Amino acid sequence: MHIFISPIGNTDPHGRADKVTGELTPGSALAIAEFLKPDKIFLLPTQSKDGEDTVANADLTKEWLTIESVKWRDNSSAVGVEI
Repeated sequence: MHIFISPIGNTDPHGRADKVTGELTPGSALAIAEFLKPDKIFLLPTQSKDGEDTVANADLTKEWLTIESVKWRDNSSAVGVEI
């Protein structure tokens, strides 16, 4: 079983907009998970110095990973994602 543990930052689930197309690029958690295609993913929300946390980003990333992982797994089932 392959497990991916990722901290979640302000650029998750999406990073900056592509300069040519204007489409949002995947954030690091989405990009790495798509490359690794793990069986289980644990997302770790973070907190900045000013107290702002990334729990909402983790929730959105979980939704995206659940949807996108079905494509990686040949439409068989979504990967398990925990926050």
